[in-house]
Amino acid sequence: MFHNINTQINLKEGAVFIADAHENGVNRKDFTLFLKKVEFGEIKTPQLFLMGDMFDFLSKGAKYTLLLHKYELEMLDKIAENTDVYYLEGNHDFNLSGIFKHVNVIPVKNQPLYAKADKTYAISHGDLYVGFFYNIYTKIIRSKSVIFLLDKLGICGLITKIVLKSQINKKICQKMEDFESKITPKLKRYKNCDMILEGHYHQNQTISYGHIKYINFASFACDKLFYRFEKSQFNAFLFQP
Repeated sequence: MFHNINTQINLKEGAVFIADAHENGVNRKDFTLFLKKVEFGEIKTPQLFLMGDMFDFLSKGAKYTLLLHKYELEMLDKIAENTDVYYLEGNHDFNLSGIFKHVNVIPVKNQPLYAKADKTYAISHGDLYVGFFYNIYTKIIRSKSVIFLLDKLGICGLITKIVLKSQINKKICQKMEDFESKITPKLKRYKNCDMILEGHYHQNQTISYGHIKYINFASFACDKLFYRFEKSQFNAFLFQP
């Protein structure tokens, strides 16, 4: 498990990236099917990068979410016995340390994760450097102390179910107007990299910023796309259940 923001790994040919699956077991179930194909070798990869928000809600402190997704979590750990799996925490899945035996969990505070191949790649869920008020909000919702308190009060499970229910019909597949102008100011905050890889925004766009190339991966929940690193390119593939 990584604890150093400067940790650098080697990015391997054939590595697979998947972002924002928002699995909930109700109207978004394809992430489970995707994992099955990885487990049984139908999707082959030496490295699997989960770019965050793989579930509508998942947190070690919210015990109901661990029970709800027990099957997927066990499958991920099994995959990670033979494949390098990197799980970058998002704003819907956090405080995951200790859930897995074999999966490398990258907390938000340790993002971006740097990967080296022909270039240096900065990899994060995407909600870094967003703004002061957003940072305060996410620190509160990710707080282990807050979740612990809610659990002690006996309302953590109830709140969890309310949150999960609210996410089922939430419109998460929307294109942002002027995405490039909105995203560009934060790109200068990334240091020492040639390419930035993010999820979070669900936009499936590539932007050039000086000498840096920025890729915002499509949301798997919306577009059913995952990506494979091949010959210095990130090629998109449509998932076929």
